[in-house]
Amino acid sequence: AVMVEALNNDIPGCGIDVNPLAALISKVKTTYIHKSTLLREYNRIIDAFSSNNVDPWNFPKNYKIDFWFKPYMILPLSKLANLIGVIEDENVKDVFRLIFSSTIRDVSLTYRGEIRLRRLQGDDYERFNPDVLMKFKERAESTIHRVSNLPKKHIIQVKIGNAMKMEFENNQFSTIICSPPYGDDR
Repeated sequence: AVMVEALNNDIPGCGIDVNPLAALISKVKTTYIHKSTLLREYNRIIDAFSSNNVDPWNFPKNYKIDFWFKPYMILPLSKLANLIGVIEDENVKDVFRLIFSSTIRDVSLTYRGEIRLRRLQGDDYERFNPDVLMKFKERAESTIHRVSNLPKKHIIQVKIGNAMKMEFENNQFSTIICSPPYGDDR
């Protein structure tokens, strides 16, 4: 949120976070990409989805993947990961990585809106049968709209790292704003 506000107020900024997902979110939320570029990749993914012959992911038993996902979800998630993995432009790939991450959260067998991940139980589990591709499409359409409407300025840098070891030219900066740890996407 801090980097987005800096961008929206035309203030150059550098965000740093030890959490790679947080850094990815900040980067995507502050990097303009033309809508046609994103739609081209989106359409390629959707068009190739049905014909993508990829083997489903295989996880070691100790990963307990079936605790978090129903078996039918693994193949479509594998296909999406495979199709996103071949995107050449890193900024575009990052947008689709973030969409994929959100899709994984959307289809995981967890209660929504809670800070601590808790597996669905009983009737909640039985009723929960989301369409993985549909969830991906919903996230993609929303994200493509937001990213393609960002300011076109390139004044924000986002890095993965420890904020206590930030490196700046001449070791100078005007302001440091720290956000508290977050528990969920709300």
